[in-house]
Amino acid sequence: MINSSTLCVLLVACALVLGRILLQDRAAEDEREHHEL
Repeated sequence: MINSSTLCVLLVACALVLGRILLQDRAAEDEREHHEL
């Protein structure tokens, strides 16, 4: 069985990865808007 501590680490890692992806997407959208202007 997987330890609860290991599960928590995996959840945190996934959250960090998703957060980075969302931030990158937002930054890309902002750059597109600035280029259009």
